[in-house]
Amino acid sequence: MMSSKLRHVLRKILLLPLTSCLLLTLTPFHSNCTEPSASTPEINDPLISIIIPVYNIKPHYLKKCLKSVTNQSFKRIEIICVDDGSTDGSLKILKKYAKKDKRIIVIHQKNQGPSAARNTGIDQALKSNSKYVLFVDADDILAKRACKVLFAAAEEDDNIDIVAFNFQMFPTKQHLAPTKWHWHRWQNFQDETYKNDLDACIATITVKRRYPLWDRLWRKDILREVKFIDSISYGEDICFNLMAFPRIRWMKCISDTLYFYRVGNPNSLARITKRRKRHNDILRIMKYICADWCKLGLLNEHKAALLAALAGEVGKYGYPDRDYTPDFINAFGEDVFDTQTIKKLPEDTQKKLRTLCKQWSIPNP
Repeated sequence: MMSSKLRHVLRKILLLPLTSCLLLTLTPFHSNCTEPSASTPEINDPLISIIIPVYNIKPHYLKKCLKSVTNQSFKRIEIICVDDGSTDGSLKILKKYAKKDKRIIVIHQKNQGPSAARNTGIDQALKSNSKYVLFVDADDILAKRACKVLFAAAEEDDNIDIVAFNFQMFPTKQHLAPTKWHWHRWQNFQDETYKNDLDACIATITVKRRYPLWDRLWRKDILREVKFIDSISYGEDICFNLMAFPRIRWMKCISDTLYFYRVGNPNSLARITKRRKRHNDILRIMKYICADWCKLGLLNEHKAALLAALAGEVGKYGYPDRDYTPDFINAFGEDVFDTQTIKKLPEDTQKKLRTLCKQWSIPNP
């Protein structure tokens, strides 16, 4: 006869492994996948809305962009991808990534241009509880720590409405010559804060040549008042900045490089937009900005800074065989384009304007 002690030992040896196997079978499997579940804070309560307009992006460009955004070390984000009527496989890629990461929201609309796509993204962001908005182009790459650094900088003071940061072009500078990108004109931001200083903010466009949308984190409240003009496809970034700057309190600049801007993309808007279309858009932008600043009561005080910001852009797209005088004067307005205003501008800007006047047969101010 087997002793009770021996039976007890055998029961432990034989039954425990079997019990463990049964428990493992009945218990749900949890992998090491980092995909957030529907109950995690980063889905239900995002702090940053990232807006990505998408139109016919090369698959490996789009995948690298989405990977850089979903792999952010700061997890409380929502990723709003607006497919603007793509005719390639871009929408399919977006939906595939959205299945893996519930923070991705995919919106499909008929082709209306980048401004309309960004407006759709803003409308979606306004529905959430996020505090900030970050624009990312679908062929670019966001540094892994970007959202973490930007959120921390923005939260340093409640008056900060914009956090501007640095970017790096790629491929490297050695490969940029054929693209004709004047990277040497774009100056880096230093660690500084502009407090209620509209002219200093405008100088980031005139001096630093920093007019993109994607090198700034925006407090979302600003976007309740400022939208993109759907019909403008070139220079929409300049227009948006010049409409937003009068409505901000503080603009904080940091020296961190957090964004990688792809150059040499043959499908980029800047490369496919016709010269005449660019010129007409810039003229229309002048009209919108002058009207907006007049409504805000800012035009008289800041018109020299405004003229300096726009003069260089206008001068790029003139045609010597066409008389632009009526368009130019009508766009700026006679109250902006006057002698006293011109004299307040930096000498290099005055030189640009004198050249522009000569080219367009405008009486030299």
